[in-house]
Amino acid sequence: MQVWLKNLGTGAETRQTSSSAIELPLLISPDGSRTIYCIFLGPDPQSSAGCFIAPTSGGEGRNFCQTCNPSSIQDWFDHGRKVLYKKGISVNTEFVLRDIDSGVETTFLRYPKFSIAATRFSPDERWISFQVVIEAATRRQIFIAPVRNGVAADEAEWIPVTDGSGLDRNAVWSPDGNLLYFLSERDGFRCIWAQRLERNSKHPVGEAFPVHHLHQTRRSLMPFQEIGAIGLSVTRNGLIFSLTEMNGNIWMANFE
Repeated sequence: MQVWLKNLGTGAETRQTSSSAIELPLLISPDGSRTIYCIFLGPDPQSSAGCFIAPTSGGEGRNFCQTCNPSSIQDWFDHGRKVLYKKGISVNTEFVLRDIDSGVETTFLRYPKFSIAATRFSPDERWISFQVVIEAATRRQIFIAPVRNGVAADEAEWIPVTDGSGLDRNAVWSPDGNLLYFLSERDGFRCIWAQRLERNSKHPVGEAFPVHHLHQTRRSLMPFQEIGAIGLSVTRNGLIFSLTEMNGNIWMANFE
């Protein structure tokens, strides 16, 4: 597995990396000029050889974090100068900002009560969305927190976007920062929903609404065990996500 780039205008596909190891793409910078990918020496997720940054125009990648857990890398920050990643996978959550040039790390958020996942900065980097894992298989709640001086605000200032009664998760921001798209199973299927936000305060406005239902057996988001693999992302004019598709053939035979 290697990292490829597809030009949606021309359809051209170009390979971005060239090693013989397993390479998984994780993040493309907001301006599209760089990508972060991690190299695995074998099928074991713990066999990581580090995470690298490479230009999408081509060229060798450079190792910016030897000890980062690939599954914990979250988002770019400070106009692409830093990367947010999660230390460990325990309930005692700690998120760290790592300067990609100097390697200096600063604590961004600590939360000892529940695990936090799927953090995403707003386009202006003044806010961050994330999900609190109340019960891993049944209850997750999406919040927004202000970001000041490179640090997330304390829990007292967190803004609840969903009520935590079901599986709402993996939120991503619209380009103008006034809408959150997220995955939800509130109707019995895993579908894409959205919540409008007040422009300045980022408090929810009105009720969440469905953006794209996926209630078919043939095309569904339900088979994904690793929800992050769905890769829900937002562009200026659309959504991008992975989707499983099942099909089969009907055969006819004559039996003696």
